[in-house]
Amino acid sequence: MTSIEKRRQARFLRRKARREAQKKRLYGQCNNFERLISYRQLYRAHKKSRQGVSWKASVQRYQMNLLRNLESTRRALNEGKDITKGFVEFDTMERGKIRHIRSIHYSERVVQRSLCDNALVPILQRSLIHDNGACLPGKGIDQSLDRLEAHLQKFYRANGFSNDGWAVIFDFSSFFDSILHRHCFRIYQKAFSEQKILELLRSFVVPFGCPNTGRRNNPCLRRRNPLTNYTGKSLGLGSQVSQITAVAYPNAIDHYIKERLKVRFYGRYMDDGYMLFRHKESARRAVKVLMWLCPKLGIKLNTRKTRITKIKHGLRFLKVKITLTNTGKIKRRLTRKSIVRQRRKLKKFAKFVAEGNMTTEEVSNAHASWKGHAFRRDGIMAARKLDELFRHLFGRLAPRCQLKKRRKIKWRTKKRNRV
Repeated sequence: MTSIEKRRQARFLRRKARREAQKKRLYGQCNNFERLISYRQLYRAHKKSRQGVSWKASVQRYQMNLLRNLESTRRALNEGKDITKGFVEFDTMERGKIRHIRSIHYSERVVQRSLCDNALVPILQRSLIHDNGACLPGKGIDQSLDRLEAHLQKFYRANGFSNDGWAVIFDFSSFFDSILHRHCFRIYQKAFSEQKILELLRSFVVPFGCPNTGRRNNPCLRRRNPLTNYTGKSLGLGSQVSQITAVAYPNAIDHYIKERLKVRFYGRYMDDGYMLFRHKESARRAVKVLMWLCPKLGIKLNTRKTRITKIKHGLRFLKVKITLTNTGKIKRRLTRKSIVRQRRKLKKFAKFVAEGNMTTEEVSNAHASWKGHAFRRDGIMAARKLDELFRHLFGRLAPRCQLKKRRKIKWRTKKRNRV
């Protein structure tokens, strides 16, 4: 072994030892049940959980006796008691699809926030791929769309400055309802060795496998003795533990596609994902592999939404149409359905205002929120047209409906001093 090889080997061993020490330190902090139920962490979890919902009566009731509630929660967790109180169940209509929401109580949400911030997210995040961008700190829809643009730019350069290629857009059907609890428990057991943390996670997951549990004091919520109607699958949309678990659930599929199939341009946001290929045969092979991997985890590929399209024709991901032109420019546009839906919403809001069920200020806030969404998708022209409809329906009562004019920057050169 030469001197250069010896130095490289020594550097590799030092880096490996540093990584192992960092991993051991992280696991020591996150695998500590006493730390996540301490007063400091529970109070921090309460301050994060109340953001945006402090006007609700349940949050205000919890804050009135904050210290007493934190003390009772900590004592119950220390004694191993079940802190779940059932769900508040309701239905929402989103784009014509009915979604059944089972929301947990605020006292339970505080514990879940502390559990996720101090244990679940730091441990599970280490094993996730970088392009898994849902429900994680520093990531989100905008970050996932930016990563797709970066992948398209790299694909354009790697493909000889050409946009000839194929994209696979896939979607999982009834993703949250198909998640198996035994696979979730297997993920938890690999991540934690503290038995109290595993029991706490189990108590948050098991109730979602009991349909029609009701609001509280239901015997189906018992932790170690579920009833016969326990299905062993399904997670809820109103729980942070469920969201983080759903992000990590198809992690085996992500690593198989990235490492075994060697797919360089791949990304996933919860149950939506994409892959970029040069040849159509490779895209078809990847779809077959997906159809082979999904049943092993109990999830099903949505054949209606899974499709293979040409990259130059544009691809739709997260309700945004992204097109790679011949020159390498990337165009990001809103889908027509989202614009039509917003027009219908404004007309429906006008009826609500006339009936006295809404105020113009509430409508203005909702419209301003949609405009912020449109600006990030290069939809300034669509926003201008909808502003005209807004002024036609509501007049100029709401100042937020007006677009701010862009300031023109005038470049001035310094005048030379003439002698």
